[in-house]
Amino acid sequence: VTPVSQCGNPDIGLTGVTFYTCNNLGPNNIVLTYDYGSFQSSCAATVTVVDNRFPDVYCANTTVSLDANGIGVLSPDDVDNGSIDNCSITSRTLSQTTFSCADIGPQFVVMDVTDASGNTESCSILVNVVDGNVPIPSFGYGLNGLEVNFNNASNGNWVTADWNFGDGGTAQGDLVSHTYAAPGQYIVSLTLNNGCTSITEVDTITVFGNPNSIENFNIEGITANPNPTQDIIELSYAGSLTSVDLELQTMLGQQIWSKSAVALGGPFNERISLANLAGGNYILSIIDVNGNHYDFVVSKIE
Repeated sequence: VTPVSQCGNPDIGLTGVTFYTCNNLGPNNIVLTYDYGSFQSSCAATVTVVDNRFPDVYCANTTVSLDANGIGVLSPDDVDNGSIDNCSITSRTLSQTTFSCADIGPQFVVMDVTDASGNTESCSILVNVVDGNVPIPSFGYGLNGLEVNFNNASNGNWVTADWNFGDGGTAQGDLVSHTYAAPGQYIVSLTLNNGCTSITEVDTITVFGNPNSIENFNIEGITANPNPTQDIIELSYAGSLTSVDLELQTMLGQQIWSKSAVALGGPFNERISLANLAGGNYILSIIDVNGNHYDFVVSKIE
């Protein structure tokens, strides 16, 4: 504020604040004085400083990951991307700060930024809510004729474990057993739910029936004798295949032995030793050049 005289050149002065900043918001008292030598005059005035400028608000999209209890929390610090004000910001508020399983997916949140004068500006934020504790499903199984014992080998936390055995049968639990009506291939699924998210693992299993009741196999001209055996199983073949890969696996699918590109120049014999294996059933796979599998069960007896 600068005083101006319109009646000559008296000494004019101001007492009080004459330069204003954000620290002077509100009423400020000043006194204006005129001095003509033998004549002096003064008056008091109030200067009110106001801030009408809105904050400059900057937001950033973010992701909220739900915890093991299905809860996620968002704070202004997570989404404020450098908001500023010419004076000072006094508050930042979000339209939603807590998220649950029902919020999984994209959610729009508004942040309001208010300065010391009550000026408020807003911005919108895209919040991607995800389940941070989705289990990783996996299962194993063991064959005992037509009976199959399944075990849940998943990682993480889950509330329910639901099985579908591929023949119309279902069960729930981590360790379950199912008896099939006939040998064959079945698509088995395990579905886990952690209270928020369901996730499924699918695998195709081959049920062979009771291998101990069968001594000789003849699949596409392939025979394996003797079966069961205490030591050596000898494969014999007479057919149209020209080359095969051989694999021996446990009933849970763990490979024990393999041999690639076995040449078939007419009838052949391949000797496979089970001498160092524990007694039980194993899967012998013969794989042709087209990737077709001929699987059957061989048995080791003590």
